[in-house]
Amino acid sequence: MLALADDALTPALRRRVIAHIAVAGRHIERHLSTWFSPNTHLTGEALGLFAIGTALPQCLDAARWKELGAAILLEWVDRHVRHDGSYVEQSTWYHRYTTDFYLQFLVLAERSGMSVRGRLERSLNGLLEYLLWITRPDGSMPLIGDDDGQASSGDPAGAGRRDRFNKGNRSAAHATLVAGCHGCYDDFPERVEWRASTGSQRPTFGEGSRSDSLSTSRVRRGTRLPLENAS
Repeated sequence: MLALADDALTPALRRRVIAHIAVAGRHIERHLSTWFSPNTHLTGEALGLFAIGTALPQCLDAARWKELGAAILLEWVDRHVRHDGSYVEQSTWYHRYTTDFYLQFLVLAERSGMSVRGRLERSLNGLLEYLLWITRPDGSMPLIGDDDGQASSGDPAGAGRRDRFNKGNRSAAHATLVAGCHGCYDDFPERVEWRASTGSQRPTFGEGSRSDSLSTSRVRRGTRLPLENAS
């Protein structure tokens, strides 16, 4: 978000946004659902930690959050994804969640130089193939098991339809991110192309980026936020 917003954010507002994200990371780490809900609650929290740790290395705890998030996601993938590709809670909606979580994890990990493809490939292929088999021709799917009507990747369930999702996005993601088949999918969705882009095509927090040079150390209610100057 910070890279895309660019100059729309003032330095002061940018510092506030980063500080609040860091506080959120600290809260997630302290209240992981390891014992309460070790399902999509836990993997979603892990993805959040990994994303913050990857995108905001100037946070003091970024390296630990990235390592912890990756460890949780890799530890639980085999417990959550059965050998037939189905999600362990037997919920089609949570199956979608898990698919999105691990697709995003794969993209973030590879963009940050972390090799996880070999560890995730079997499970991701299974998740995506199973999802396509339970999808009707109109893009809807049977609502089996629990659901909460949310989406994790900016791809909501289609015009208010709780049983619908964009099959094309995940088909293209499967072909591009998992199978490595860039450009071989017709009517390639723009958001998948952006996620799969490389090099200068994608937004980064690279050298000279304003978010890398800010001093974001702040004190709130007597507690120093876990940030530092990354310049």
